[in-house]
Amino acid sequence: GMQIEEFLTDYRSYAQVMGNSIFCLIPKGIGTWTHRLFEGILAGCIPVILSDDVELPFPELPWEKFSLKWPMKLVDGRLSKYLSFLEKVAADLKSNVDKHACWFDYHSDRPDCSPIRGITRELKRKKHNGTSGLPFSRQRYWLPWRDEDMWHELGCSECLRDFHSAPSNL
Repeated sequence: GMQIEEFLTDYRSYAQVMGNSIFCLIPKGIGTWTHRLFEGILAGCIPVILSDDVELPFPELPWEKFSLKWPMKLVDGRLSKYLSFLEKVAADLKSNVDKHACWFDYHSDRPDCSPIRGITRELKRKKHNGTSGLPFSRQRYWLPWRDEDMWHELGCSECLRDFHSAPSNL
């Protein structure tokens, strides 16, 4: 089931709750990104991005394979029901979170996978192309698993058109 923890004042408790969670809700930050995304991935939980305007770092990463992006207008009981349906693919999503966590770990000792490498690559790309990057993250939603019967059960058959499904080969 889903458990919402009360306000935690102790960072160790916060980190422990996140580390023991399968999914971490990643709400909108002050700007177009949020530190909660880094915290959730480093804690090892599957990020559930709840910001319509988020600009995700490292656009070359296969975000659809280790996260989901849910429209803010549908954050209600349907979200918790959907997450309960995800038990079928949670292990694959978690494995992919662990595989890509090095991109968010500033203490990573992997020269091929670190935030510094990702930021440097993105800055070079922007300089070369003169573009602002991160084109896919705004107003696009993705789910790792979808089934029309599931949406009917959630009472939201029309919601399916708001989503882009992740590739089936997680």
